[in-house]
Amino acid sequence: MGKLRFLVPSGITLISLWFAWQAMVASSVVVACWNILKCVVFDKLDGTAARTLNASSAFGVKMDSIHDAFAFGVVPGVIVFQASGQFSDPMMVRYTQACGVLYILGTFYRLYKFDKLATSGMAKDYFIGIPSTLAAAVFASFGVAFSERLSEMGSLNLLLPSLALLLAILMNGRFASLKMGKPVKKGRLYSQVAFFIGVSTLIFLETLPEVLFLISLMTVAVSIRVGGLKRQESHARTA
Repeated sequence: MGKLRFLVPSGITLISLWFAWQAMVASSVVVACWNILKCVVFDKLDGTAARTLNASSAFGVKMDSIHDAFAFGVVPGVIVFQASGQFSDPMMVRYTQACGVLYILGTFYRLYKFDKLATSGMAKDYFIGIPSTLAAAVFASFGVAFSERLSEMGSLNLLLPSLALLLAILMNGRFASLKMGKPVKKGRLYSQVAFFIGVSTLIFLETLPEVLFLISLMTVAVSIRVGGLKRQESHARTA
């Protein structure tokens, strides 16, 4: 394939950017969040294609960073900011808008720290804080599962911006979280592939949103738990 193999991950990123744009111009929070979840799927495919084809490049890394900043930072932040229009209370309006801005800034800072570690050669086998992709998955799955119900429940609408604020904090936390790689054992690899196919199917069929939200919460919990264990192992090796 030669240099043509580098087009594969870049092409996947472009498809994901298209879904991110569809999320930005969507007519409702639910439609926007389904498109963000599709970006999550393609973001995983992008990285997998780059590793499988040995097609990583400086251009691809920059393009992926731009994609993550837009799809997983700007778009969710704008959704939250625009949700402030549902409130008449000025305090609620300002709080919701602030949560949207802080989510964007939190994502940008998270990506900046990740890129800095990656380019410095100091990257570890775990993340510090949860990755922006996982944060976006939690946000978007909550949106598809509950946003329409919350729109009819007054001040409970504050749950979406409050979740965005919490996720901005978690992205920049000092705790470790799991960095997914290719498992050595085939059994684990097949399990990962089956899990990914199952979740992706639910997303593209736009069905069982509550299940997707539950899966995203479980993924956060497992990621933090396993990431903490990896951090302990790393410290033990260097002690």
